[in-house]
Amino acid sequence: ELYSRNYIINSEGYLYLPEIKDFYAQGKTINELKNELSEIYKEFIFNPEIDIQIKAYRPVSIYISGEINKPGLYNISYEPLIRNKFSDEFASFQVPRLFQALKLANGFSNNADITRIKIIRENNISQGGGKIKAEINLLGLFTEGDQNNNIKLFDGDSIFIPKSDFSIKEQILAINRTNVTSD
Repeated sequence: ELYSRNYIINSEGYLYLPEIKDFYAQGKTINELKNELSEIYKEFIFNPEIDIQIKAYRPVSIYISGEINKPGLYNISYEPLIRNKFSDEFASFQVPRLFQALKLANGFSNNADITRIKIIRENNISQGGGKIKAEINLLGLFTEGDQNNNIKLFDGDSIFIPKSDFSIKEQILAINRTNVTSD
């Protein structure tokens, strides 16, 4: 019973747990946490069974720059979707996505190239760590409603909207017909 309760990861990325006290959890996946905690708790508990569930998410902090109307640092919250039948807690959350971030930054400038949006992200330790970069083409989202490139955002993501070498009329018309800009 001492071990079965809700624990909070503090702003420095630590969990305070029985027996082991401060445990650094920031940047680790649920599986990484389970594996590490199972190994540590073998010293205190015979055959420990670690089960980790996320009860609530803190907002993700992202940075947007380049050809965007309001560049800067933004916090985007997970939106609760489905309430748990047995408690007042939420069982499902809507993950922050690229379109949501672009909308918060009040949309693109007229010189934006939405076919080459760059995302820089911290890679999980289990996948080698370091930074990974991706190039996203969002034109299909605006012209056809294609959600495939409306990627999930993670804490610490940096989004860069490059300048187009030439004005792409189709891009600008597609953007201006959507709700990404408030004007």
